This record gives sequence, structure tokens and C-alpha cells, in this order.
Amino acid sequence: DDSMLADAQIDVAGQVRDLIGQAFAQAIDAAVFFGDGAPASWPTGGLLGAVGAGDKVTDTGSGATAPEDWFAAFDAVETKGFNVSNIWGARKIRGGLRYPTVAGQANVVPGISTDSVFGVAPQYPLSWDSTLATGALAILGDATAGMFGIRQDMTFSFSDQATLSTFGNLWEKDATAIRAVMRLGFTLANPINVETGNRDYPFSAIIAAA
Repeated sequence: DDSMLADAQIDVAGQVRDLIGQAFAQAIDAAVFFGDGAPASWPTGGLLGAVGAGDKVTDTGSGATAPEDWFAAFDAVETKGFNVSNIWGARKIRGGLRYPTVAGQANVVPGISTDSVFGVAPQYPLSWDSTLATGALAILGDATAGMFGIRQDMTFSFSDQATLSTFGNLWEKDATAIRAVMRLGFTLANPINVETGNRDYPFSAIIAAA
């Protein structure tokens, strides 16, 4: 409503742009990691879809991931001849990272904390919590195999002349609409393992137990 914009004591348009940017980030995360809402030209199922069945580690830590899960997930990538450069996961796994112990042992496992898992800092994408229906608690692997390109960064245009199908004519209703546009692309490389000559996606995942 134009009268609200005129009377506002804060930068309404600026705050709306920030919220739109956050919504874009959530949508991009969901598309990249899980293929949710992604165009047909993007990798099917996103990063999780690139994880082979044998490289999905079933969580043994009651949804928080135990050290044994991390051992197996790292091994799944490294046995292919690749290194783990990135870890992405649900924020809920931080509980298991605070005091990681192997079953039957009291000593905390060195190298695992909320800040680092064997030297790799976990990241917690915005959309992960809303996509946990996939069962994935974490995805890890060589991020150089994921290629993300921005052809056009976010642009915003304002109009009080357009007619919106579900709202009506903006000019008649003294209203202003914001249009946000962004153009980007994402694909996955299927690199050759120099040790074996085989092609494989350098990713693994920790999946919540059923």
C-alpha cells in the first residue's frame, strides 16, 4: 500500500529486498542439495541425488550422527580417490558434534567438534530443516565437483502500473509491487579418479535411521 510506504519511518523496501534475498537463498539451497524445485536441466536430486546407494551411511547416533558415521562417510569419499572439502548438514547434528564418543568408550573423539570434523568446518544451509523428509542429516564431499554460476545477480524493479491476476490494478489500488529476478545455473562434474580411471561423484551422505 503506497500510503503505508509514505508513512513508514523505516526503509520498508530495503527490508523487503533483504527478505526476498533470504527466500532466494533458501530456494537455491533446496534445489542444489536436494533438487527441490530445480529446473529439469539441473542434476536430478541435487547433491544428494549424486550420492550412490553404497555411499549413504545410516546414522547410528539417534539423529545426531556418531563418530562412526563420520568415519564411514569420509571413507566413502576417500576410497574413490577424492578428498572431503565441505560438509553441509542439518543444524540438529551440532548436538552430536559437541561431545562425540565411540560406542562403548568414554573418551571424546579428537578431531570432531561443532567447528570442525577432521579439519573440515560444517556448514548449515538455510533450507535444510524444511527438507529433512529426504532423511539426509549431512552431505559431504569434494565441492569442486559442483559448479555454480550466476548469470544475473538479483535485480529488483518497482511498479505501480501493472495489473496482477490475483490482486488487480496497482494504480487503481494505490499499491506498488516488487519484481525480483535472478538467473543462475548449477551442474555436477563426474570426475575421473586418477588412481583407478573410473568416473564417480565424490560425495557421501549420512542418512537418518528409519
